[in-house]
Amino acid sequence: MPGGVTLVPGRSSSFEVSYNGELVFSKFASERFPEENEVEEIIGGKLERGEEA
Repeated sequence: MPGGVTLVPGRSSSFEVSYNGELVFSKFASERFPEENEVEEIIGGKLERGEEA
């Protein structure tokens, strides 16, 4: 993944992934972990649309 993907410790019981400063997945908000490849697919779609970091 490009350098725009960052994993930062967050709130208790949270797992949040941001890309280019935008929250793309939040375990805290969705109350679940992402499905296999879910985060990669979200970021891959952004890359295809030219939303690079």
